[in-house]
Amino acid sequence: MEKTEGKNGETSAEDASTALRTKEDAGKKRRRRIVVKVGTSSLLNEVTGCVALKTVASVVETIVMLKRSGIDAVLVTSGSVGFGRLALNMSPSTKVDISDRRALASIGQARLMSVYSNMFSGQNITCAQVLLTYGNLGIESQFENSKRTFEALFKMGVVPIVNENDPVADRYTKFGDNDCLSAMVSALIGAEKLYLLTDVDGLYTSNPHTDPKAKKIDVVRSMEELIDVSTASSGGPRWGTGGMATKLKAAEIAANCGVCTVIMLASRPERILDEVLRGETVGTKFLQESWGKFAPSSKHKLWIRTLPIRGEIWIDDGAVKAIRRKRSLFAVGVRKVCSAMFKRDEVVRICDLDGATVALGLTNYGRNQLMRIRGKKSSEIAMALDGPQELFHRSNILLMAESKRPAASSSPPTTEESTASKNIESIDVDDAINLIISRK
Repeated sequence: MEKTEGKNGETSAEDASTALRTKEDAGKKRRRRIVVKVGTSSLLNEVTGCVALKTVASVVETIVMLKRSGIDAVLVTSGSVGFGRLALNMSPSTKVDISDRRALASIGQARLMSVYSNMFSGQNITCAQVLLTYGNLGIESQFENSKRTFEALFKMGVVPIVNENDPVADRYTKFGDNDCLSAMVSALIGAEKLYLLTDVDGLYTSNPHTDPKAKKIDVVRSMEELIDVSTASSGGPRWGTGGMATKLKAAEIAANCGVCTVIMLASRPERILDEVLRGETVGTKFLQESWGKFAPSSKHKLWIRTLPIRGEIWIDDGAVKAIRRKRSLFAVGVRKVCSAMFKRDEVVRICDLDGATVALGLTNYGRNQLMRIRGKKSSEIAMALDGPQELFHRSNILLMAESKRPAASSSPPTTEESTASKNIESIDVDDAINLIISRK
């Protein structure tokens, strides 16, 4: 083949062909994407303790129908530990230590993927296993590698099946539940919607299994609407680890990343087709937040957007104006630190004096250090700490659109008030994203 002029005067025709294919691919409209999450309690029959084949088959068939309708779906699944218990005829009530739990996950993951693989193969579809920990998505380079892997799988026409890598996860790298994992995956792949399948047909004002007066909530426009809503909307999983509270946490993460979340019945996954293809009302829909649009090249900020919120600070009006002008945030503008614990290079919610979220930021200082320097001038910080003058560099600040949150108290809460309702002994990720449920 002839060569075309390029590097060092020449490049091969193969290079020119590759460039042409890349240009053609860029011109193609990307297929729509969604994420479907199913929990252990939906995959295993609570009465018999066996695999709920009807539910699993319905989930698989729904994903296949979505794919044939031009929509790519990622399946986030729990169940490795439950399937491991099932393999060893172990009751879900049998207590195990962390090492045994990791071993059960190793046993069960193979069985879980075998069930999915057989069912997808029956529909002439190939599926792939993707195991993740928070440590993977919490590191920017690994986040990008994960994103490229998903893109390649979509291009191959493969259905990615995601689970947490329980055998290697610890309290610092564990998501805590797959609801939150599914929210981060939704942001990672640029999904338009996240469907959380559970044992109730949506979010209720109280537990519909025990309260006849419980009312279903069709649409949630802001998490602040749920202050008086009980999170015990179901009887609780026998086999799994999640619940309605974790689904609200996941919905907040997804909303912050521009993803709409729907909580719906696991026993009727085909209703996803009614919602996504025909616009019918299904379950409870959590509308995405009005985040500012970032250019596709802003990969760093996309990564920050997916990280759990570890803490919260309140800043004065001058600081609010400064960061809205895309400037860095300095300690002199910080009025209050309203979180029990966060570390350097973790995401912190930045609020105004009415408690409305202004931005999220990747902090240069941990909570204890920030407590020492809040309200101080830059010259004073240099004497107190050996570090950068700014608390949040402008490249690490994600602005929100003008807040729609109703004004709270005119003065920021004390650290004690802000953390009273949070269980600070729980794992780090759970502490971080539990903020929304405990806020008043």
